[in-house]
Amino acid sequence: MRGRGRSASANVHLGLICLLLLLLPPRPAARLCTQDLLLRVRNLIKKAPQQKELCSRLYTPSVLDYEKKTLGSTLKCFGEEIKVLLDEWATAGFFIYKGFRFKSRIEDLAVKLNLTEAEGLKCERHNEESAEKFLNELQLTFQRINNDYRC
Repeated sequence: MRGRGRSASANVHLGLICLLLLLLPPRPAARLCTQDLLLRVRNLIKKAPQQKELCSRLYTPSVLDYEKKTLGSTLKCFGEEIKVLLDEWATAGFFIYKGFRFKSRIEDLAVKLNLTEAEGLKCERHNEESAEKFLNELQLTFQRINNDYRC
């Protein structure tokens, strides 16, 4: 008989804990802010006019793709294309961003946002734009993420 009392008491306590967890406000997901990425993109925007002679053309998603709820494929495309851009700049001897891996940081962000599924347009279906236009769209997208996740 004594075992039943403990079992019932344990069930009541477990039920109360579950109820409390349901009533607590959800915790924001950790490290979804893009402040560090945004700062680095702004620095790249400042350097882009110096690299105009390369005539870099990049597949460029837009903040509209974010608004269409296709952030996963948008971030994947930005990650692929930022790598292309930085490789072009490094090959030309203009710019090397050492120690900061944009592509992997952007992909990590997509994973943290649980957006790794392949939805939306493939990268090659976006318009090719100048490096400046590409970087400006990337900046707008990061600003929107920060705004939406209250960073």
